[in-house]
Amino acid sequence: MKRPREYLKIPRDSSGRLGGLGWTSNMEAIAYEAADPAIGLTFAMSAEIALFLEGFHASGVRPIHFGQILHLLHLLGLGIRDPGATLAVGAERLARTFREEGRPLRNAGALCSWLCRSVPRVADPPDVAEVCRTLRQPPSDPLGLSFDGKRLADGEDPPMSPAEFQERVLGALDDLSPAELRHWLRRGRPRIGEAGEHVADVVPRTLAGTLAVLGRRPRLAVAASLVAQLEGALALPPRRLALGELPTGGYADVATRGLPEQILPAQLALDGEEFVRRFAAHELLYFHREEPHAPITEELVVLLDQGVRTWGDVRLVLAGATLALGRWASRRGIPLLIAATSTDGRLDDPSRLDDEAIAAVLESSDLSPDPGRALGRVLEAPAEAPRDVVLLTHPRNLAEPEVAASARRVAPGTRLFCVAVDGGGEVSLSEVRRGAPVALGRFRVDARPPAGPSESFWSDTAGSDAWTGDVEPIGFPFRLGALSRIDDQLHDFDGAGERLLLAGQHGLLHCWRVDGSASEMFPRAVVSGEVVALVEAVVGVAGGFVVIGRTSKVRAVVHYDLAGRVCKAHRVPLGATRPRWIYEPAQHTIVGHLQYAGTRWTPVFAVDLGADRLESCYPPESPNVPISERAKRAFFRAFSEAGQYPSPMLAFTTDGSLPGEGRGVRLNSTTGTIDVRGERWPRCSFMPLSDGKPKLKGGRIIQARWNGDTLALLVVFQDLRRAIHLFAISDGRALGEFPMGRDVGDFALSPNGRRFARRIGERHLEVRGVGGGSLPLLVTPMSRAHSRIEVELGATFLTIQAGGHVHLARWDRPRLELNQGEGDAGKLIAKVFGGAPWRTVRATAMEGGVLWHQGGPHHDRRRFQASCRAFGLTVVVDFLGQVAILDWNGALVCMFFVFRDKIAAWMPDGTRVGPVPMIGGPPTPDGLERIAVALRLAGERKGVPAR
Repeated sequence: MKRPREYLKIPRDSSGRLGGLGWTSNMEAIAYEAADPAIGLTFAMSAEIALFLEGFHASGVRPIHFGQILHLLHLLGLGIRDPGATLAVGAERLARTFREEGRPLRNAGALCSWLCRSVPRVADPPDVAEVCRTLRQPPSDPLGLSFDGKRLADGEDPPMSPAEFQERVLGALDDLSPAELRHWLRRGRPRIGEAGEHVADVVPRTLAGTLAVLGRRPRLAVAASLVAQLEGALALPPRRLALGELPTGGYADVATRGLPEQILPAQLALDGEEFVRRFAAHELLYFHREEPHAPITEELVVLLDQGVRTWGDVRLVLAGATLALGRWASRRGIPLLIAATSTDGRLDDPSRLDDEAIAAVLESSDLSPDPGRALGRVLEAPAEAPRDVVLLTHPRNLAEPEVAASARRVAPGTRLFCVAVDGGGEVSLSEVRRGAPVALGRFRVDARPPAGPSESFWSDTAGSDAWTGDVEPIGFPFRLGALSRIDDQLHDFDGAGERLLLAGQHGLLHCWRVDGSASEMFPRAVVSGEVVALVEAVVGVAGGFVVIGRTSKVRAVVHYDLAGRVCKAHRVPLGATRPRWIYEPAQHTIVGHLQYAGTRWTPVFAVDLGADRLESCYPPESPNVPISERAKRAFFRAFSEAGQYPSPMLAFTTDGSLPGEGRGVRLNSTTGTIDVRGERWPRCSFMPLSDGKPKLKGGRIIQARWNGDTLALLVVFQDLRRAIHLFAISDGRALGEFPMGRDVGDFALSPNGRRFARRIGERHLEVRGVGGGSLPLLVTPMSRAHSRIEVELGATFLTIQAGGHVHLARWDRPRLELNQGEGDAGKLIAKVFGGAPWRTVRATAMEGGVLWHQGGPHHDRRRFQASCRAFGLTVVVDFLGQVAILDWNGALVCMFFVFRDKIAAWMPDGTRVGPVPMIGGPPTPDGLERIAVALRLAGERKGVPAR
């Protein structure tokens, strides 16, 4: 075997052809010869050559001559002395691509090994590992390698001339396309064809993915909505650190603190006074030994009690706790095992079972009286690592003798916790020690299922996300926040108090679940060909919302039915004064009121939200039009109460008499007393106190709301402080006080009086529970969007330029490929497609605002700023940076949205891919394939070629 020194000698013909190369005196680099070796131009550093050799011999092939290795480095463009010099025709392409890909020397070595597969090898090959080690750690005596005249000592000559070698290498290079060449330099291996696509399709199962699939099942959907409430409260305490055995490893060090037996022997040679002085000044030296850090591996076992005491609401909370603990384990990388009483304590790994099998375990029920038997089996199961066992059960089961007996059999290294839930939603987390639970925390959750179906926010089935009815043809499928300052009067809860709707700038409608589990944006209504972009009021109703807005010609009452995903717009007379809209739950009708003579409220219009459009309004537009009896009854009931404050409106005043009849509240600023008058309540008074003094003395009510048993007052004081004060009407008990900004003039209170929403800052809404904890239930995000982007459409790809970030989506392959870069879009196109010329069409403002769809051209110039039409597709761009792609007939195919370096995509059938905050839920498992197929089919309808 040839020694590394002999292999690294540079032959004369290679040195002369490349311009006179030789090793430097310290063997740190190969340089060009010069009269003074100190000023020679470097050809390549030794470490660079070692990296290239590692890649060249990664596949285990025998080495070629070292002179040919230098020739390959020259073809890659290393050590070019003259900036204006040019390489051979084929080598120029290789060197340019090598530079553009960041000079990946190891991958270039692998490429050159493939190019030299027909080049003869050296007869006596050296140990390549030894050669690389020599290059990284040059010998102290590099005799025969440096510029001392011996560097060209005789050795094995190259098996072929440099010209023949270069011709053979460049001939092999011509067989590679630009894309294949870039793939070699990026990956260090050739393309693996369709096999690679199949491997990429098989995504390994993860715990997070399994939990997401379980949360979308109909029987677990309500439990999944409780995860946000349970996740933080069920965090298990960390383990105590303790040495289980004597230290056997580690390393020695010297410290200035320690035990007396650790004092270094040399310190004992000091005289007594110096020894004491050093000890007092912490200058005495101690021997210190540290153990190497070894991460503690542990696993989590969740035992779900499915017996007779855990049916109903308790089961919902326990299932939600299972998902919450699973998500907690997933974030920390802890293995999770699930057991249940229905499986008699069998430990199942959710990442190994299919979705149906693990769902069957969680959705099962049994008739076991207590989980004692299953708990005993779980605790007796052998564990290879420290284990945390969490028992999910009813509180009464903890007192059962069999459960207590099983809990005493906890093995060393195992901790036993218990999450107990009763029928009222009270949850306790405890650690079981010696068979007795020790409380760690208590809290409460609302176990009742939310009103209305929740699948529409999460389902990936076809058509689940699509709104129908009087809506704009292109909606807002991506999740955005408020674009500008929030109007305090344009947000409200739905009838169940489970959702919050905000009307923002341009009439954009943002909807959130109050537990933060989901969000979406409603499409705006279209009336007489115009979008309702000016919103006057938002009213929560049973099963949805009513949005009252205007176009340039009419006022519209728009009903959004969440259950049916239907939007219905009703035209009402357009007057100069905005009516006050009140929802009548008994008639499912909304009634508009106008105030006359200062305090007189008179109904002017009623709309039955459940009736057909033709007969829903009262008074009717024509005497011959059918009339809704519910709208008529609601109208005349409100008319009979004319002069009163219609329910649920609340009259309020400070230091004055309550106007009209009906419900009202008055604050006496002198005494701080609140007087309340109700429809069915006797008049009552109470004085809120703080530190024994009237809390509201000197205040003035600027807004009041009364729903359920909750009275909410927005009070401002003389020093301009203002706050929301919450009281229980039944006993005058204070439920909370929340400071408000000086510019906040209104808030929303849920119909059941259990939640309220207020504006914080300029563009955020905060939802809190009445009498709840210190943390808010929801804080809405602010908008994160690019108002202006540049879009270019190619035959099978699309580029989106957003500031310094550029995205490229291509659909000419089985899966949609999303590429991201910085700088110019042209550079990203060249990088992705290998520098080949591709024709693109830029979306410009020349046709902006013209949107093609099945019903003919629709104009919304305020929203759509740019568009283009080519390759069988139409692209339109709106002011939020959303990019919609339509087919030649105007049917929406898909939409893209980018923010900085993030990109998301959506299709009308509910398919979505991208980050969860942008799409509002987990990505569709095969979403990339679906979108790619849809775009290819849309382009092929006009016979568009591939390029």
